[in-house]
Amino acid sequence: MIDRSDDFHPDGAPRRPINDLLVANHMLKVGFTEADVLHVIGYMPDVGAGLDGIPGTIERLRTEARPSTDEEKRMRAWLDGTVAVDQNGASLVLCHGTSPDTVIEEFRPFAHFGTREAALRRCRDLGRSEPQLIEVRLRILNPLRLRDSGRDSQFCIPDLVNSLPESFWEDMSSDEMDILLEGDEEEAERLLIGYVSDFGYDGIVYENPIEGGVSYVIFDPDQVWFVGADEPRKAPLTGCPKP
Repeated sequence: MIDRSDDFHPDGAPRRPINDLLVANHMLKVGFTEADVLHVIGYMPDVGAGLDGIPGTIERLRTEARPSTDEEKRMRAWLDGTVAVDQNGASLVLCHGTSPDTVIEEFRPFAHFGTREAALRRCRDLGRSEPQLIEVRLRILNPLRLRDSGRDSQFCIPDLVNSLPESFWEDMSSDEMDILLEGDEEEAERLLIGYVSDFGYDGIVYENPIEGGVSYVIFDPDQVWFVGADEPRKAPLTGCPKP
């Protein structure tokens, strides 16, 4: 054990152990490893000590962190190169909001994901008083990056068409353009994904001023790793947590 007041003063002022403990507990809860905690905080708080009467001491576990499990290593490898990361390069836990009685075993193409706050705001706008938030990590390597028009509080296909130069769509027939702009939604999604995938794009990232933050759109269910699942695409058997 070491005296907390004698170490970890990157800004010249002591950091509060209780804050670090809260951060560490949250990171472990949402699926990060102790190695991730070490990277972010600089040491491993004694998460088993509880929150009452925390002294200014810690247990240095930098060299004693448990190794990643095979599942964690698979997920890290699967996420390698994704753009859905924070400013430190750590994969983001994103949310999709839906009705409390909805069962989602896998996400369909063109599903939208964002921050917890954005998902809750979206549910509130749709009149869902008790929403279910599904937490995921995403593998999107080369997205189209667009600005959200704010239309209907969610980016839709006509917005995407109008956000790109006409030359981008020069290989699409007028009948196909009509489908994108005014046709059946599922048919338009299939057509759009097939077309932009030929250019190497595998998703959409857009600024979302209505709900806040940055939102992500997948093209394939295999781009989703549910928090708590042991492989991509499929929801965990225990179900998805509610807020």
